[in-house]
Amino acid sequence: MMTDQTERLGLIGRWSLDIDTMALTWSDGVYRIFNVALVEPITFERVIACYSGLLQAQLKKAIVEAISSGQPFDLTLTFRLPSGTNRWQRWIGEIEPSGGGTRYLVGVLIDVTAEKQAEAHLLHLATHDPLTGLANRRLLTETLQNRVDSGKRSNSMIVVMLDIDYFKPINDLYGHTAGDTLLVEVARRLQVFVRPDDLVGRLGGDEFVLVLDGAADAKGRLDGILRIFDDEIRVLAADQVISLTISVSVGAVVSRGECISPDTMFRRADIALYEAKARGRGQACVFKRSLGVETERRVNLLEEVRLGLRRDEFDVYYQPIIDLRTSEVRGFEALVRWQHPTRGLLTPAAFSAALEDHALSAKIGAFVLDRSLGQLRQWTNQSIPVLCVNVNISRSQLQSGDELSRQVVALLKKYDLSPDRLKLEILESAFLGDRADAVADVLRQLRQFGVISALDDFGTGYASLTHLKTFDVGRIKIDRSFISGLEEQQSNRVITQAIIDLGANLGMRVVAEGVETLEQLKVLVAGNCDCGQGYLFSRPMPGGEVPGFLARWRHYGHRMLLNAGSGMPEVRLAKEYDRHRHLGFEKT
Repeated sequence: MMTDQTERLGLIGRWSLDIDTMALTWSDGVYRIFNVALVEPITFERVIACYSGLLQAQLKKAIVEAISSGQPFDLTLTFRLPSGTNRWQRWIGEIEPSGGGTRYLVGVLIDVTAEKQAEAHLLHLATHDPLTGLANRRLLTETLQNRVDSGKRSNSMIVVMLDIDYFKPINDLYGHTAGDTLLVEVARRLQVFVRPDDLVGRLGGDEFVLVLDGAADAKGRLDGILRIFDDEIRVLAADQVISLTISVSVGAVVSRGECISPDTMFRRADIALYEAKARGRGQACVFKRSLGVETERRVNLLEEVRLGLRRDEFDVYYQPIIDLRTSEVRGFEALVRWQHPTRGLLTPAAFSAALEDHALSAKIGAFVLDRSLGQLRQWTNQSIPVLCVNVNISRSQLQSGDELSRQVVALLKKYDLSPDRLKLEILESAFLGDRADAVADVLRQLRQFGVISALDDFGTGYASLTHLKTFDVGRIKIDRSFISGLEEQQSNRVITQAIIDLGANLGMRVVAEGVETLEQLKVLVAGNCDCGQGYLFSRPMPGGEVPGFLARWRHYGHRMLLNAGSGMPEVRLAKEYDRHRHLGFEKT
């Protein structure tokens, strides 16, 4: 026989119902479960009245069927205590053999609230993101599928996919605590933005999904999502609170009751998101079928590039940087090339769309940095006189913060090279945006370590003169668009000379990119430009060809610069150039 202590510990009670009189008999455990004083009588009618109308009907039906059929029953119901707390109760009953006497329906009543709460908690964990509390992919998919299965034309909706622009650099620079704080705040703002019938979810990382009820005013609602991030977000980073201004990219698909699977809607929203990023981020794009073709091409290219990296199809070529006063080779710029299995040798222009991907761009940049410093160590071991290599650093790498600094320091140590043998080339666009201070900090750290940075493609419209000092730049590279028109366009000559003079006044070495003709060389030499780079001197070449180039340059290079500086007539200089084409200095 079940003891009172067992009932109390197990939240179990016994009951017995006289089928003829409908009189109930309860143990003390049942009184405790119903939170009723032991002295109060409990009747069958009073028990039934404890439940809502629908649950009353279920309990009555279970008891009646058990009596009429002789079969046991097992039923779980919810019960609200006078305090307003909901409890779960499990009724189990069966006919007790009577032997011809009074018949009883007997059973137990079990408080299963803890079990139900645990089930609900597990279900919540299975359907919600643990960090933000938002719906996860499973719940989002189920919600979309239920709306599609209902078959109602009125079930129009907008499925939105959203990414935080440049989230990884923020996470890397300020730490995972700051990243998590940012994700939680983004989730909160999205929940405030949506309407009661909408659903917000997180797929993982910085990728969020919104299921917006109704298809009207899609553009207005997407623009609204972009605007909710206009205000600064405060996050905790390294025991201090910092303010961030972020932007998001948004892709959406509009469904007006069509029977479209959740996977298809996610894929289309993702295609639109990819297009929004390609347009410059901080934008919203709605899916249309024409996007699918272009995005498929980009996605295929991304996968090809990833596969090419794994298969070691990428290599680094080197183009010399020539001192226009002494004719010495000051160093080589490292330029990535892709030896495609079917398309041959490709320059970055052929796979530039893949470089828009933040993670992939950083991976390629890290590869070039490692490969070029390894090549420099190899040349040094072979006593080949290469002073330094210039490596292009992407915006993705710069915005990774301390990660770039650590990588540079580690690689210089790995290859036992002094910091002054590495120059980092940076595009002016890296200085724009709310991460500019972080970029400045990285360049300052590297400069203190001994690594000098060069401002690449100077004059293309982004940088101001303030940036030259703010970002601790030690070199200026004149964009090739100015050099290409030196012969015909007076304006290009004026701009180029102004940049040369600016560099001289600021104590910065100036390099002219894209030098392809003897006339351009003469103008640069006459203007006291420090260095030149371009096909006139040499095409980019594999590392194995550099020793041969250096040997040939020693025999010819100084005469090219001497003749250019002496004002030798163009015709004679051209003949001198042609006479030495076999040495490998032709334009390719």
